[in-house]
This record gives sequence, structure tokens and C-alpha cells, in this order.
Amino acid sequence: MSARDSFRHLTSNMKLLPYRLVYGSRFHIGSASILGKMTKIVVSKTGTLEMGSCFEARRMDYLSVQSGSMKIGNHVFLNQNVSITCMDHIEIGNDVLIANNVVIVDHDHDGNGSFVSRPVIIKDHAWIGANAVILKGVTIGEHAVVAAGAVVTKDVADGTTVMGIPARVQSGKN
Repeated sequence: MSARDSFRHLTSNMKLLPYRLVYGSRFHIGSASILGKMTKIVVSKTGTLEMGSCFEARRMDYLSVQSGSMKIGNHVFLNQNVSITCMDHIEIGNDVLIANNVVIVDHDHDGNGSFVSRPVIIKDHAWIGANAVILKGVTIGEHAVVAAGAVVTKDVADGTTVMGIPARVQSGKN
């Protein structure tokens, strides 16, 4: 490990200390994880957040667990300005890449001032492109790709590429 990488890990661990003190057992992050500048984590008294080892959030990312649980696997990368908000359950597998400006939510409004929530699952080795939106109740399969700008409202099968609004399977035809 280079001196620069060692410094990044040291400063990142110092950034994690306040989260560990404030959230206690509701917050866990694995070793060798890095939080970038202005990344914000919020865990309510009825929520839990668990992140695996080698998690990296660039800068200005926002992770919020209002209730329920968020579980993020090992070797997950969030580019800048990713927003993940949980009111039920969000699970992100191992080796997942999430590009900049992605929004992931497991809830929306019901029109009467209440929320409707359903879990979001992103399986191992998935790749979510820039500016994509993943909505409640969606499962993204292993090795699936969500193209930049897609709005995902339905499940994405393993090894599938989806694109568009709403996201549809890429046919391969030009």
C-alpha cells in the first residue's frame, strides 16, 4: 500500500469514528473502507446500516436509513453524489459498482401522506450506470447492467442489460 493510500485509510477511519459513537450497534462498517468528502450517513433509532469490507463512497454521497435495514456487501463502490434512502430494506451485494448521481429508494408516497415501501435488492457484480434511478420493490440480478439514465421499475434478470424510461431489456438491435 502506498503512503497516499495509507493516509486515505487513516483519515477515512477517523471520519467513521463519529458515526460509530452516535449510532453504536446500529452502524457497522468493515475494514479498509473509505468515505469521501461531504459523504453523509444518517441512521434513525429504528434503522440499521451494515457495510462490508473495502466499501468506498467517493464524495457527496448520502446514505439514509429512516427505518428498517440497509446492508451493503464487500467491495462496493459508490461514485460521487449517490443517494440511497431506506425505509424498509435495501441490500446491495458484493462487487457492485454504482456510478455518479444514482438514486436508490425503497419507498414512495401513497397520496395520503404515508409511505409505501418494498425492498430493493441489488445482487453481486451488478453495475448501475450514471443518473439511473432504482425504485421500490426492484431486484437487480447478478452481473446485470443498468444503463445510464435508466429508471428501473421492474426486476432485472441475471446477466441482463436494461436501459430507458422505464427501463427495458436491451435487445441488441441497432
